[in-house]
Amino acid sequence: MIVAACFALIIFIGKNIQSELAPLEDKGSVRITMTGAEGMSYDDMRSDLLKAIRIMQDSFPEQAFTWGSVPGYGGSSGNSSASGRLGLVRKDERTRTQSEIAADLNKKMKRFKNVRVFAIEEQTISVGMMSRGSLPVQFIIQNLDFQKIRNVIPQILEAARKDKTFQNVDVNLKFNKPEYDLSIDRMRVRDLGLNTADVAQALQAAFSGARSAYFIMNDRQYQVITQVPRTDRNTPTDIDKIYVRNNRGEQIPISSVLTVEENSNPPNLYHYNRFNSATISASLADGKTIGDGVKAMERIAKEKADKEAENIAENIAIAKKENKEVKESRISTLKPDEIGYLKIANFKENGVAAETKVVGTILEVTLPQPIVPKQTVSFTLDFDGQVPLQIRRSGRNSEENVALSMTQWYPKMAEYDFEGWQADPYIGREFHGVWGNFDVKITIDKDYTIGGTGYLQNKNEIGKGYEDIGVQVVYPKKAKTLIWHFVAPNVHDFAWGADKEYIHDKIMGENNVELHFFYKNKPENIENWKKFQPKTAELLAFFNKHVGPYPYKQYSVVQGGDGGMEYAMCTLITGNRSYGSLVGCTGGKHRSVAITQELNRRLTNGGFLPGRSIQTKAMHRDLGREI
Repeated sequence: MIVAACFALIIFIGKNIQSELAPLEDKGSVRITMTGAEGMSYDDMRSDLLKAIRIMQDSFPEQAFTWGSVPGYGGSSGNSSASGRLGLVRKDERTRTQSEIAADLNKKMKRFKNVRVFAIEEQTISVGMMSRGSLPVQFIIQNLDFQKIRNVIPQILEAARKDKTFQNVDVNLKFNKPEYDLSIDRMRVRDLGLNTADVAQALQAAFSGARSAYFIMNDRQYQVITQVPRTDRNTPTDIDKIYVRNNRGEQIPISSVLTVEENSNPPNLYHYNRFNSATISASLADGKTIGDGVKAMERIAKEKADKEAENIAENIAIAKKENKEVKESRISTLKPDEIGYLKIANFKENGVAAETKVVGTILEVTLPQPIVPKQTVSFTLDFDGQVPLQIRRSGRNSEENVALSMTQWYPKMAEYDFEGWQADPYIGREFHGVWGNFDVKITIDKDYTIGGTGYLQNKNEIGKGYEDIGVQVVYPKKAKTLIWHFVAPNVHDFAWGADKEYIHDKIMGENNVELHFFYKNKPENIENWKKFQPKTAELLAFFNKHVGPYPYKQYSVVQGGDGGMEYAMCTLITGNRSYGSLVGCTGGKHRSVAITQELNRRLTNGGFLPGRSIQTKAMHRDLGREI
């Protein structure tokens, strides 16, 4: 009986005792964090911080010293943040504990109207300076969809501030930075005889404050900063004062080709484990522990997440009832290990580190040195990527079970042409590519066969149907991977497909062009793939005659992707097709030599078709491009 009673008592105490990582220790120090509105001036923040320090000095006889800093120590909000510290005398020289003093300080700091001030007790176990000055409960919410985080933050904040577990609640992701988004109407620019690059450069010169050059005076080097005087850049309407000269010598107001949209966004974006994230921070009410705080946050987050799901389901139900078509993005349903991403680091110009910023799917780089006309520079970077499940164009494990369709798989430089930087994101259409020489090495399991862009340099080491006649390829017994080395001169992109079940056929086309075919070993499709290979050689000869000689010595047709898309020296095409469909699709996609900017000049919709060859040449001639 005694043993049973002891077990029952242990279970009862274990279920009801409060959870705490470590008891809060009196370290004789209370820190404060102060946050103001975005754009708050240094003088205003300093004034409020000095008021807080005076309160600590005048109202707390236990104080040994006070300290403050603008901006906040380790913060990233500039002048809109500050931090301070109230140092206490020894415990035997005061009557109140650290916790009692912190609670009193929090009450006194509520009188501030322009800033939010929190008194924080340093946790018993803390690592680094940042954790010492942070609130004890840190709860991270994350999602692939940044907009979902934006929607749920106000709901979680409101619920947490009403919860009796917490005293002060804040979030690091604040949508309080006012912005004006300027969009250039390119069609309007052309109609008015302007140049997009001139419009962009005029805006940059007037408002960006960018460094344009250096000069030396009295043995010292100074930067040349270009911008209009402060009085001419105080309000958005000052854009109306900027004029650009067109090709007829007329002065055109720059506002006539701009669309201005007011917006607000976070000063900083945060990520946790590669996901978009926001951190909800909170201090605890009297008698509450960190364990209580974590449980409360988990409960609130679950309630709000469930509510969000209910709202989505309700909207779908209403749409179905009203006979509206409801489509859900396939990307939104991907799991963390199924999404695709590219993470870029260590970007350098001529060996000098450059500042980078990710905007959507575009990486904006602030160069340490400007590039002057006719100058050559070298860019280097490191990137880490995850191949997504096949959705569009690129990915792994397609509907036809092709292992890898590798397109848009590396950081691709934006094109700079007569209209300036073509930095439009990839949304449904191809990038405006940069021509260059590619030297690519791919390390992959030895059971895979690769087909795509470029000439294989080590074909007699790889084999797989590439080797010269009479050569027998033998792999080392312990080899688990192969290194494929491709070189592709003067192309605008590099794409490839890989699969363990590829059949690789090779025939010769006109002008000694090698035509390669890679398709799954599927009995019902093999006959069609064999039959259309000589037809591909006929297509090559047709285009050589009616468009111009094909400038390379190889072309590959690779089963992969999600339809049919042309890339440099290759086409990725779905393979479960009839003979006629294989010929028709390959004929339309066969010549990826002169790819135009599809985002604003839809001239070669999908490639060259026989009936469009003369028209396509004329269109390119009008653009001043040579084929």
